Amino acid sequence: MKLNKNECPTIKNHSAVYYNKKIVIFGGYDGKKNHNIVHVYDIETNEWSKPNITGANIEGRNGHTSVLIDNKMCQIFIFKKKNKKKKYSNSE
Repeated sequence: MKLNKNECPTIKNHSAVYYNKKIVIFGGYDGKKNHNIVHVYDIETNEWSKPNITGANIEGRNGHTSVLIDNKMCQIFIFKKKNKKKKYSNSE
């Protein structure tokens, strides 16, 4: 789904990777909640889109890192809870 030019994501603490002349953004925080939405910015057309994602639903997150491994986007999520660090990763 293409977004209007003024509809670029207004989130922070998201992750982003560069792939095939596009910047893929996942997650982030908008001041109210963590998101699990993927936004794609096409560098060549100067357009934002929200692709239709299928598969397992990943909970919203911020403060994580994303990397490409074998052309798949993987997230590494680290957060602190009661002075303990917990590490999560999603890679399918």
